Amino acid sequence: MHSLLSKIVQISIYLALPLLCTSYIPIGKLNVTTGIPEPGDNINDGGYTVKVFGDRNLDLKGTTEFETVVETLADGRHLSTLKLSLKNDKSEPSHTLGFLISKENDSGQLHPGSYKISKNIDGFLNNFDVVFGFANIEVLGELPFFAERGQIIVFEIGKDNLRGNLNIALRNANGNRLIVKGNFKAVRSVMR
Repeated sequence: MHSLLSKIVQISIYLALPLLCTSYIPIGKLNVTTGIPEPGDNINDGGYTVKVFGDRNLDLKGTTEFETVVETLADGRHLSTLKLSLKNDKSEPSHTLGFLISKENDSGQLHPGSYKISKNIDGFLNNFDVVFGFANIEVLGELPFFAERGQIIVFEIGKDNLRGNLNIALRNANGNRLIVKGNFKAVRSVMR
């Protein structure tokens, strides 16, 4: 009886071990402060990788750029806006994802941190503390998807680069939903 139990345990370990080894996909080192994986070395500067979960599951990659603007409002307050653009490269299905982070702050600069999707988009019209996002993915139809909830985590904002990840739930006008998760290493947009 003891040897039968031992054999069952051994077989279970042999069957479970490959599953455990293949189910872990490293996406980067763990950020000590947030506990969230940072973009790994497998992403080149100016690139991104995202997974799309919905009616169709997709792996997307391409090029990513960012722009920042700092405005001083009439009453002297500062408003920082970051625009993040993700676009397919030639080998990927046609897609565009875009995100705007707009935040009022004293320094006039955005800082690393977690930026949550705004639930009340009317606030976007007033230019205060808003995160907005959209996705156009050709293979999912003509209607764009707009961000409902989630967050963008910025690990580093430099003069010419921006590193972070995103975990965003989006919905289109027909009620179709999708989740976009991934990492990016954006480079500053160059005027063309």
